[in-house]
Parts: sequence; C-alpha cells; structure tokens
Amino acid sequence: MHIVSLIFGIISSIIMISISIPQIITTWKTKKVGGISYATFLIYFLGGFLFVVDFLLFNSTGTLNLLDPEKPTDLIITIIANLAFVFLMAITISGFFIFDKNLKLWFKVFFGILIWIATTFVIVFTIVTYAGYTKSIQLAPDNVVLTILTIIAGLCTALPFSVQIYKTIKAKSVQGLSFLMLWIGLFLNATIMVYLATSIPVGAPTWISAIVLQSIGMAIYTIMIILYFRYGFSKKEKNNTKVQA
Repeated sequence: MHIVSLIFGIISSIIMISISIPQIITTWKTKKVGGISYATFLIYFLGGFLFVVDFLLFNSTGTLNLLDPEKPTDLIITIIANLAFVFLMAITISGFFIFDKNLKLWFKVFFGILIWIATTFVIVFTIVTYAGYTKSIQLAPDNVVLTILTIIAGLCTALPFSVQIYKTIKAKSVQGLSFLMLWIGLFLNATIMVYLATSIPVGAPTWISAIVLQSIGMAIYTIMIILYFRYGFSKKEKNNTKVQA
C-alpha cells in the first residue's frame, strides 16, 4: 500500500505542479481574461493554501517516512506539490490582474498583496515544520481541527469551478480558459484521491472527506470539459465555416 501511495503521490505532485502552467501560458499569450471568474481562482488558491497548512499539522509530518508500513506515511510529497501549486496559482492570478484593464485597482492591490503574503507564509511554515519547531501542534488524522481543515480545503479545490460553470453557461463563452488545464484538473483530482486514500488511515474522518470531495471535483471538471466542447470548439467551427463561405 505504501508503494501505491508513493507512486500516486509522485504522479499527483507532477500534475499539481503543472496544472497552472497552461493557464499562465494562455493568459500571457492571449492577454485576455474576459471569461475568467476571479472567485474560482481565488478560492482555488485558498484551497491549496489550506491543504499545505492541513498536511503540515499531521502527526506523520516530519518523519520523512515513505515506505515503512510500520509507521505513518509522511505527506511531504503532496506538501511540496501544494506549495508549488500555491506559488504558480499566485503567478496565474497576478497575470489576470496585469491584463484585466476593467478590474478596479484597489481589488488588484489588495488581493495581489494578500496572495503573496499567504504564499510566503506557507513556504516559511513548511521550513520551520521540517526543521522540527512545530512538533507540539501536530495532530492525529481523526482530530476535529484536521477534519474541518480537510473539508474546507477540499471544498475550495473541488467546488470553485462550479462558479466557473455558472459564468460559462451565462456568457456562453470559454474565453481565457485553458482546455488543457481542465483535463489536468480532472486527472489531478483522481490521483490525489488515490494518494490520500492510501496515505490516511481508512475510515478516518479526513479519509472520508477527502474521498467524497475529490470525487465531486472530478465531476465538476468533467462538466467544464463538456462545456468547453459546447462553447469553445463549436464556436471555432462556426467561425471556420463563415471564413470558408
């Protein structure tokens, strides 16, 4: 089981690190953010932030155990991946702020400063945790605080694209969205579900919440991919038909 956890931990980490890259490229290439829901990406960022804090509080954190079945699995792989995700998502949102000429300046400044303070905080928190300075606050997987954090973080990463679904249907447009990012998000939720299912004690509240929320996330990404086919590719086909005519 530890081998399965390690394999899917590495896979989910690679996917998580790469998920923001297509969106960053799309934003800087098109210099357009017309179809973007800020609520979606800010909540998504918050989810990554909370997951880092959540995993750093596990009592297995700091053990660096990945293969010994007699000891709890250290979640360092997904911690590093979530750190990279938070950093790249901060860059993604910053890109939106740069190219969105209609967004109010106070909004850009306030949330721009906030996301970079949060990013710096989790990086420092990770360093001091693995340096051994936070052992006194590490908690068991069935702890109420960990369960609540896992649920909130899971909701933030699984549900934000439900906001994007509403905006996409209303605008009948996927302008500014990366199709590749949606597919990466779908596979990310699937691999994280397997990783957490094999890393956290089966039946623990954090285990149950992780499985349920990652499944919901997969369903939401699937809907967004369908909408992209509906409003993205169909629009391109219509435009090509007009050009040929």
